[in-house]
Amino acid sequence: MQKKFKRIIYVGMILLLIVSSLASQTIDNLVTVKGSYKQKNYIAKTKKTIESSGTFVLSREHGIIWYTEKPQKSVTVMTEQKVLQVFPNGKEKVLGNSGNAIFNSVALLTKSLFTQDTAVIEKYLHATQTESGVWVYTPKDDTLASVIKKIELKNADNGYIGSAVITYGNGDTTEYVLSVSSFNEALTTDATTYFEK
Repeated sequence: MQKKFKRIIYVGMILLLIVSSLASQTIDNLVTVKGSYKQKNYIAKTKKTIESSGTFVLSREHGIIWYTEKPQKSVTVMTEQKVLQVFPNGKEKVLGNSGNAIFNSVALLTKSLFTQDTAVIEKYLHATQTESGVWVYTPKDDTLASVIKKIELKNADNGYIGSAVITYGNGDTTEYVLSVSSFNEALTTDATTYFEK
């Protein structure tokens, strides 16, 4: 469960980093981002890839919601207070909360990435850019580095991040391909309800 919790938290960090990297809009004007995603998880030990897809909503005020459609429907809500998974039958499972020291430091980092607090970002991550324009982030902190080896972000043609690859310390990888459908739309009642849980 700890491994799954850490991965979910780092997914949120990636999306918040994506939002903070927008080339076409300033962070001060960015309120929400909505779109779809495809995810591939490669498990090094079994040499198998698991694919999933769905939609996402990022809210500067509230956090992130992943609406997973395939292979199994679920909703994952990430806020500074907790990470909550909601299943189609209504069952809810808290995957982490602010009472956890690791969660607190990751929540600080995600908020800092989202608000472009460069002092905090520089405290936690080294950043380099390859000749092909891919940004590579590596953790400075041993706790983060024990879980994540590196994060690679690549811009889409519209200037927004189009893909992210997370390489974990054990050789597993998670790849996200993102397609943004809108910026700054009002949150739906559904999204607001999830954020308030």
